[in-house]
Amino acid sequence: MPTPSAKAARAEPPVLPSLNELVDAQKLTHTGINSQLHLNQRTLKHRLEAPWLFNVVELTKLARLLQLQPGDLFSLVRALAERNGEFNPDRAPIARRAGRPRRPSPPCLRPTTSWPG
Repeated sequence: MPTPSAKAARAEPPVLPSLNELVDAQKLTHTGINSQLHLNQRTLKHRLEAPWLFNVVELTKLARLLQLQPGDLFSLVRALAERNGEFNPDRAPIARRAGRPRRPSPPCLRPTTSWPG
């Protein structure tokens, strides 16, 4: 028979509310959120489903609309991202260069490794 401590060790993680559930609980409309965050309908829908895509300014404004402290909303978004495998505090973020990817230089422009001769 399992002991209470063994049961507690197997306890499932707490169920985190999604941002869509928080928006519904406050009875906010997407139009109202769009006007505050200056996002279009498609972007807002996508970011509510994947809240780790919001930037800090948008999350702060959204926290104000949801009547939450920004730190609480940041913690919730981080927990949702960790649960979905989008964030791992042990792994450094991948550095990406903005803009178009660099094209490889043609062989005639590359420096030679040996002296001709």
